[in-house]
Amino acid sequence: MDMLQDLESLQFEYGVPEEDRIWLYLQGRSRGLMIEACAHATFFCKLLYNLRASLNKNQSSRHLSIGSLNSATPEEFKVGIIGGGHLGKQLAGTLLQLGPIPAESLRISTRRPETLGELQKLGIKCFYHNADLVSWADVIFLCCLPSQLPNICVEIYTSLEKASIVYSFVAAIPLPRPFPWFDLTAVQLKETPFSQHLSSSPVLQDHLTHLYCASFGISLTKEQPVISTGFPSQ
Repeated sequence: MDMLQDLESLQFEYGVPEEDRIWLYLQGRSRGLMIEACAHATFFCKLLYNLRASLNKNQSSRHLSIGSLNSATPEEFKVGIIGGGHLGKQLAGTLLQLGPIPAESLRISTRRPETLGELQKLGIKCFYHNADLVSWADVIFLCCLPSQLPNICVEIYTSLEKASIVYSFVAAIPLPRPFPWFDLTAVQLKETPFSQHLSSSPVLQDHLTHLYCASFGISLTKEQPVISTGFPSQ
């Protein structure tokens, strides 16, 4: 329920000049892009978590008996977020609600941790120490402003673990340090053994499609097209 629906003077559009209202669609587009980005990040964490659990199980099976293997659990999967603004808070809530990330395995480093009271009540540890965060986490999401990125990279570079993954939401800003990274666009366009296998395997395509949709409660029918960007707002 929108409590401001009938209060025109309190609407966001009220103070925008008539000639500039053609740009108001950007507000909804920005919201949509943020939701889509959080959905992709959550799906990435799910795939990485499942892959690590599978590899851990395969390695354990070489050394453990079948009986003891049944009680084996995957290694804890830890996620850190740098930045506690709109994107950082949305991502934290999405990971907590829809991802394989319990509150004790999710931490946020931000300049103003006192503003994240709601997330702290859920059990998420919030503080301000970027280096400590990246030395603890397996995956680090950069949800900072573009102007903050250079200094943050300087802070965290020497604290990154060898197997850590840095996932940046700061588009079009090159990282000033040689972090291990990959370009999703290049991955999609570059021909690799996996891309060849994926393009020739409808079974794998369907599996990934259903896994993505199931992650966000999207039901698929034969008549319904796949919408990879759909994601329910929180």
